[in-house]
Amino acid sequence: MAEIKINDKVFNGKVIKILGGTLTIDDKGMQKIEGIVRIEVTGDLANIVTDSSVIVDGNVYGDIQAEGSVTCGDVTGNISAEGSVTCGKVNGNVSAEGTIISK
Repeated sequence: MAEIKINDKVFNGKVIKILGGTLTIDDKGMQKIEGIVRIEVTGDLANIVTDSSVIVDGNVYGDIQAEGSVTCGDVTGNISAEGSVTCGKVNGNVSAEGTIISK
């Protein structure tokens, strides 16, 4: 389980979805989010789907789909980003419209 900080509010979970300003964690508890969304994660996650950028201070044991940039540790799945990707080891495929940097 990871600690998920979104716009300075703290949540816990493994799967994050932020689409159209609606936050869902582990397919529960939908909450509206307005304005610029900043996601920071400490710990390990299963999957992330977001229409913004994401920073993960930990690993993702699944896939990341982001309409912004992605910064993270290791990823066992695939990464799809409309911005740049800066991550550790990625076992899957990386698709990015910006730069791709391996830490």
